[in-house]
Amino acid sequence: MLSDAAKHLLMPSTSSTLSLLADEVQIDDITSTRTLSRSAHFLLTTFGSKGLAPTRTHQLDAERVLRAMLDSSKIVNGTRFVASAIIEVGKQKAQDISLEEEKLSDEEQIAIKDDKIKTRLTDLASDWAEYLLFSFFNAFMSNGEPSTTESSPTIDSTRIKITPVSDSRSKKLREEASSNASVLVRDNLQCVLTGTKDANAFRARRIRPTGKKGSAFVEKPSSVQVPAAIDMLKGYACLSDAAADDLLRSIDDPTNAFLMVSDWHDEFDHFTWCLVPSEVDLDHMHDIFDPEVDELPQIPAEQQWYNLVLLEPLDLHSQILSNKVTFRNHAPPQQAIKVPNPKYLAIHAAIAHALLFSGAGQVFAQPKPWTTPPLQSRKHYVVRERFPEILAV
Repeated sequence: MLSDAAKHLLMPSTSSTLSLLADEVQIDDITSTRTLSRSAHFLLTTFGSKGLAPTRTHQLDAERVLRAMLDSSKIVNGTRFVASAIIEVGKQKAQDISLEEEKLSDEEQIAIKDDKIKTRLTDLASDWAEYLLFSFFNAFMSNGEPSTTESSPTIDSTRIKITPVSDSRSKKLREEASSNASVLVRDNLQCVLTGTKDANAFRARRIRPTGKKGSAFVEKPSSVQVPAAIDMLKGYACLSDAAADDLLRSIDDPTNAFLMVSDWHDEFDHFTWCLVPSEVDLDHMHDIFDPEVDELPQIPAEQQWYNLVLLEPLDLHSQILSNKVTFRNHAPPQQAIKVPNPKYLAIHAAIAHALLFSGAGQVFAQPKPWTTPPLQSRKHYVVRERFPEILAV
């Protein structure tokens, strides 16, 4: 369940506390984002030194989670939202002291207020860890398809295994097949990381911030977790309602796919590497911005250049060409399609950094009672030797 701090403001519109409590602070144009960020870090230092309880369920370091969210949000331009939420729950509130407690000494009242602020900070960290970070992590891991011959057949070994379907379903399959073929042509039958063009060494797969995010937000059984996760993502990724709706509608758009060799694809699912928009200054991820420093960079709408960031040491068979990754359209004009939506990649990168900075990734990876059973592996698409025919197997 959501914490009391979040639940009491959960409205019928499904907006969570995090959007409602931060709105007033965010629209205050007088206070800069860097000032809010600095204030949030100072607040965490103050109350972190007094000791914050670990998060619910996963027993994570609450201060570390909040700092991780604050730092990683720079990748998706969500720093203003995250800082505002931390500042809001860190405020002293009139209701923190009851009528009975007003009879206590000033020192005792201060201690009570501090305890309630620490509780709210821990609740905020718990909500972010459980409903945002764990939702992403669990969706990727539980719904992932293993890198086996069956789940990732080579072009040469592909055979038709389609049972009769309705005309409408058949039409949809043909449309999806054509779209996926266009992705392969766009990427020049080439892994965007390694340049590998051997047909047996790569596969066409949807990038995980797209296909897997649908599992996290749509198929989760909790009626509270779904709207809460979406609403948290709106603030964390700096998405308007319209932008969030558009993002969710385009989750399975074939353009949001790119080619990877299997070993790099698997590590992408494990959040061990990511593609960070080139405008993000990775050297200052943990910095508290100085008043003289410019505002945080904005991610261009048509971003196509990324820095490949390894979050853990990897020993893979396939070697990357460069830590600079560029998406280019190699298709002829009549087959040209868009490159992957940069916001999807930025969200994946931000979540990956938050999992690393907070230590949540290691904790989530351990077998625990709260781990949900893997979902049934979905049908996937593979390419036959002759384009553009792509068949479901």
